[in-house]
Amino acid sequence: MRQLPRPTVSAALAAVAASLLVGCGSDDEPSATDSSGVVTLRVAVFPIANLAPLYVGIEQGFFEEEGLSIEPVEQGGGAQVITALSAGEVDVGWSSTPGTIIAAAQGLPIRIVAPGTVGPDSADAMTGQPMVVAADSPIQGIEDLAGKKIAVNTVGNILEVTISAALEKAGVDPGSVEFVEIPPPDQPAALATGNVDVISASEPFYTQVTSSGEGRAIFDAFYAAAPSLPTGHWISTDPHASENEDVLARFDRAITEANEYSNSNPDEARAAIPTFTQIPPGIVDRIGLSTWSDDIDVSGLETVQELTRSYGPPDLDEVDLDSLVLE
Repeated sequence: MRQLPRPTVSAALAAVAASLLVGCGSDDEPSATDSSGVVTLRVAVFPIANLAPLYVGIEQGFFEEEGLSIEPVEQGGGAQVITALSAGEVDVGWSSTPGTIIAAAQGLPIRIVAPGTVGPDSADAMTGQPMVVAADSPIQGIEDLAGKKIAVNTVGNILEVTISAALEKAGVDPGSVEFVEIPPPDQPAALATGNVDVISASEPFYTQVTSSGEGRAIFDAFYAAAPSLPTGHWISTDPHASENEDVLARFDRAITEANEYSNSNPDEARAAIPTFTQIPPGIVDRIGLSTWSDDIDVSGLETVQELTRSYGPPDLDEVDLDSLVLE
């Protein structure tokens, strides 16, 4: 498989690697505990619907039952989460699976502490990462994408990895397409003006573009790369993770319960989303929800690692995935 350079993510992680390796010494302060024994966990978040179970779990008291108080700390994205972890500003944070594997391969002391999202197990679900073309586009499927411009939210992240894998599986050279970095809110306009041929339409933009008749989905990048692909999870860093295994095991139990509850009670997951994102309730009622996992799938992580080493930054070291997961 062709290995493509991915400078943006690699550079962003390398920029924080030194500070993370130095800043996570054994004198790190543990998570704060009040007089009643409740531990406050500072959790790095950003406003995406995938994080709904965290807020559902707070509302349902799942964390409280484990003696935890959750303090969400908003970040701008995955690289900022790693920076916040490196500075000791947070205890746990959300990360995409390729982002975690890249960070670990570059020597950052990352540990996966709790499960997050998995991609769809059906080609028709469009709940992972729908790829959308203009309604009148001649493009009908992945096989038509050679030479096209594809909008992604960040060059070199999970989208580029999975799209590249999907292209190669369909017999299209990933090097023949141009990935264009465009913030998700600006992607529908870029599609309408013809500046790009395809957008990676995350919610709520997927629902807005397709329900208006302006665009149509041609494939789901996560499913096309591999069905039920682990796409995101909760991470911490060593030595904090190793020194607080009991606290993080409690977080794992609570978020797993929240994931299962959110899958079984989608209306409550939807109700939580407008409380921490800018997605209005009217749109939230129509968006496709992710599937949340009840475990950390190491075999799925192996698949992600294979894809990331093939289509992510060049010359990535192989990560011991069993050690990456905090037991």
